[in-house]
Amino acid sequence: MASRQETMSEQQNENNLERRNTKTYLHDWESSSLQKIDGEYHLIADGILTRKDYNLLFENPEKKMHLPVESTECLNLHSNIAFSSSFFSFAAKNNLKINMFSKYGEYEGAFVPAGLPASSSLVMKQALAYNDTSERLMFARQFALAAAHNIRENLKYYTRYDSGGRLSNAIEEIAAIMHMEKTIVSVSELMLLEGRIRGIYYMCLNDIFMNDDFLFVKRTKRPPEDPLNALISFGNVVLYRRIAKELYKSRLDIRFGFLHATNRRHESLNLDIAEIFRPVIVDRIIFTLINKHMISAKMNFEKLEGNAVYLNSEGKRIFITEFDKKMAQRLKYKSGIVSYEGLIRAEIQKLTRYFDTGEPYKPYKYFL
Repeated sequence: MASRQETMSEQQNENNLERRNTKTYLHDWESSSLQKIDGEYHLIADGILTRKDYNLLFENPEKKMHLPVESTECLNLHSNIAFSSSFFSFAAKNNLKINMFSKYGEYEGAFVPAGLPASSSLVMKQALAYNDTSERLMFARQFALAAAHNIRENLKYYTRYDSGGRLSNAIEEIAAIMHMEKTIVSVSELMLLEGRIRGIYYMCLNDIFMNDDFLFVKRTKRPPEDPLNALISFGNVVLYRRIAKELYKSRLDIRFGFLHATNRRHESLNLDIAEIFRPVIVDRIIFTLINKHMISAKMNFEKLEGNAVYLNSEGKRIFITEFDKKMAQRLKYKSGIVSYEGLIRAEIQKLTRYFDTGEPYKPYKYFL
């Protein structure tokens, strides 16, 4: 049964390549309090953040931890953090981005230093593309079809265990909807079809999971009402922020998305790109955590009033650890070896080249 939990595209390469994770992990400070992967920190315990000489100091009653600002790119705050008065001025001068989450894993906002490298010429081209009905639809269709393709490939892998044929039927339904997406004439209709595909996909989850503690009944958000929905919501938010971090380093403007409407959001393009990568990153992590019994529905979640269920601190630590391992994992892509983090950067570069040179944009798709 162990082979059933291996990731899809990496499986065919792993035996021959014997890949090794090249990232450096620091998970040993109070185990659930702070985690660092290269230039990105996750702060999970309560504490105080202050400037200490030319570095950052994170402290609480248990321990103090110095964070070297020169090698720190982003802070993800998952707990109650108090800041000194000079903290944000120091963060801005050192180009330090900060994502803030509620204790329940919901994204609350970000501090992004002024003067990040969005290009005015590219911003104008993005805005023109968004306002051009046909060009916006072209982009939206690309994102939606790539997402549907990657969902379908996930299901294809598990058909080998599908004695009832439900996954095969779902794949056929998704293929039919993808055919409709190719001819749809509005973004709103495209979003409806994308929702139908997700609905079909979610109804297949109980045929994928081998753990009765995580049964899918329905998709619930704000708040999630069971451990599985809590995992999906938390995983999506973590991915959104990782993509946002890369977009803020690019010359693109995160405000201009295409599949997701721009007018009511401060950030949209990261949501578009996440549609492509949610099946291959977040969903696969969830499959692994549940099927390998790495996370417990009883021990790693907490229930609140109003049927709300969220990951507790240990649950967040477990997911974030697997997420960062997945982002660092390397796989064959075209002519070389690249990590999933590299794939996201490559996706942003492809979009940038479209607006720079008109090179056709082809989103990432993986194949079994």
